[in-house]
Amino acid sequence: MHISDFDYELPPNQIAQHPLVNRDESRLLVVPRGDAPFEHKKFGDLSDLLDPKDLLIVNNTRVRHARLDAKREGFDGHIEILLLKPRGAPHVWEALTRPARKLDIGTVVTFAEDTIRARVTSTGEDGLRVLEFDPVVDVPLLMREHGHVPLPPYISRADQPEDTERYQTVFAAREGAVAAPTAGLHFSEALLAKLADRGIQRAAVTLHVGIGTFRPVMAEDPRQHKMESEWYDVPE
Repeated sequence: MHISDFDYELPPNQIAQHPLVNRDESRLLVVPRGDAPFEHKKFGDLSDLLDPKDLLIVNNTRVRHARLDAKREGFDGHIEILLLKPRGAPHVWEALTRPARKLDIGTVVTFAEDTIRARVTSTGEDGLRVLEFDPVVDVPLLMREHGHVPLPPYISRADQPEDTERYQTVFAAREGAVAAPTAGLHFSEALLAKLADRGIQRAAVTLHVGIGTFRPVMAEDPRQHKMESEWYDVPE
């Protein structure tokens, strides 16, 4: 098996840049078992495709506003910082940076109009850096007040105010992801109510989508692709 076996043409004008107003009006392809033909439906039809007493499992992760605008201290150039996860202390964070070549160990970057500083303490491959903030800095608060929604790389526009909630699932509860579990974005409150009315139960697990979702598969042999670990919780 080779990655090139899966190449196909996807015209840019077929990649939606904005979501539908109604989440559950997205298209749904139904692939039956056996020789029955494929069916083209709407996601809102899911309640008719599942059976009463089925159990639907959803991912209740919530996306952080983890993408931050920054500058190198003493320079005007723009740096993009995607905060990924804490590294042993609340004020020490692993980050994906761009352009990374300017961020050597010891470099100081500033956020929020130079009011908050962090120092690069280690470097890694593909733009990974570890940033150490002042211990008094509330990093999650920094993201909430100054961060941007980390839209997928195939969305070629800046984030907009409506993305703040539209890029969350309606059942998002536990903050920690750097990207949304995108299949779940099609569920609406109305659809969840229809599913419940039919006796279809719902339970939640948590999987915080991580850096791997932003990394393209570059190796021709998929066995050579490095899979990034992700934090998850499957309750009893």
